[in-house]
Amino acid sequence: MFISRGVDHIIRLTAVEIRPEAQIRIAAAGPVSSVRFRPDGARLLANASGVRRWDVPDGECVPAVIKAPRYQRADYSRSGRYFSAAGQGGGVFEDATGKQLDPLVPSVISQDVAFSPDERLVAVAHVGGVSVWNLQSGKKAFDIDPRDTREHHVGAVAFSPDGGYLAAGTFISNSGKLDGFGTVTIWDVRTAQRVRTFPGENCGIWRLAWSPDGRHLAVAAGVHFISRGTAKVWDVTTGKLVYDLKGHTECVWGVSFSPDGRRLVTCSGSRTGRPPETNGELKLWDMDTGLELLGLTENKATVFDVAFSPDGRWLGAGYADGKIRIWDLGRQTGLASLSN
Repeated sequence: MFISRGVDHIIRLTAVEIRPEAQIRIAAAGPVSSVRFRPDGARLLANASGVRRWDVPDGECVPAVIKAPRYQRADYSRSGRYFSAAGQGGGVFEDATGKQLDPLVPSVISQDVAFSPDERLVAVAHVGGVSVWNLQSGKKAFDIDPRDTREHHVGAVAFSPDGGYLAAGTFISNSGKLDGFGTVTIWDVRTAQRVRTFPGENCGIWRLAWSPDGRHLAVAAGVHFISRGTAKVWDVTTGKLVYDLKGHTECVWGVSFSPDGRRLVTCSGSRTGRPPETNGELKLWDMDTGLELLGLTENKATVFDVAFSPDGRWLGAGYADGKIRIWDLGRQTGLASLSN
């Protein structure tokens, strides 16, 4: 039970009830680098030494497996008709058949792939920048280069909910420079021009998430081989910091807004240099106050990604020990809002 005062000066009484053990547990083939729900909430997409799909809530694996390197990303388009796989030989696939659509991704190792909300465009993050492709024609629409130096790679991309803007985050692929100085930029999709740059982090940018109303951008960042991680929420219009979410002790890998925008979930842990089973964290935050609501500690392995289902009922997380855990959030309730 939490009593909190929001930035709008409203006092809220909130109950968050999540059972300590996950409702669904899935054993994957290797470290789970991404988890995403299909828009209808009936299927989970994950990258674990290849892209696999599971039906929810029974946890049955859909037979088709798309081979792609681990530690990359997978995601669904808004309709659920397509899904993406980032990595060497990755691309865009039809969910119904598993068939890959060509040619949509250049012959490089892609770090992240994002669909525009109308499914017209696909943004591919890679070593040389971001390539944006037309999904219908298979032709490249434009390139952008958010990198500050040639040492930088683009590690994360995300379209705004209205499809008008594209966010990109960078990191340095050089362990001697601690994965940073990473930056986050916003680009106008119509003009392919940069419209905003947020203050950089002394670490890499690993995941970006827009709030459902498009006002805020959440950023997951960190250094994967030392104890350094940040999770921040920025106002896209003003460029001002809304919340610096304190509490993670390791690299923050994933971030996701709830469908109503009232909650944010983040996840963290180390990847190399220390046992991954000892320092994973998953935290749920109140976006009215910026306060931590709870931490899920059932499994201490590094948590590489986390996501809400589109209806807000399920919370899925992918772990370094090859486990996927899904919690039922159906019992989460807001009890009262009191104007002050």
